Amino acid sequence: MKYMIHTHIKRLKYVENYLYQSLLKQGINENDIYLVVDDKNNGNLQSFIYSLKCIVNTKELLNEKGIWHLQDDVIISKDFKKKSETYAKKDAIINGFVSSNYNKEKLQLTGKQEIENSWLSMPCIYIPNKYVKEFLNWLDNAKNSDFNDYKQKYKQNRHDDFFLLMYLEE
Repeated sequence: MKYMIHTHIKRLKYVENYLYQSLLKQGINENDIYLVVDDKNNGNLQSFIYSLKCIVNTKELLNEKGIWHLQDDVIISKDFKKKSETYAKKDAIINGFVSSNYNKEKLQLTGKQEIENSWLSMPCIYIPNKYVKEFLNWLDNAKNSDFNDYKQKYKQNRHDDFFLLMYLEE
């Protein structure tokens, strides 16, 4: 099982001193944790694209069934390793984040859900690698699409969660 932490250079100390250490304490091997650091201020969307290209271009990562993606502000549960290994056995996208502060309506939607019930947030998500290359191709087309909403969101260099959801819906 591989874990990828997405962070910005300004948040790297927190990641190194807390999140990374939390993963190690649960028994996750340091060789299974990958840091993707936006040290050039490329922004959210471009950093996410870069992380997916790292998967495609790194044989060890590409050979995995999928990867857990963690944002740099997540706090993992005490049994995160166990749960992440259990849920990742399924060949599906797994959203490992719930919060009553984020969306009370969807908080009750646990277990297998239709895509329209997906959370529009990705602080902790398992993405099977079978989607990565196709999503990158789809996104490359979407940014030049006649659909203005895609163009605008892409130019804002944010909305990685939105684009992944739209890709899955289409």
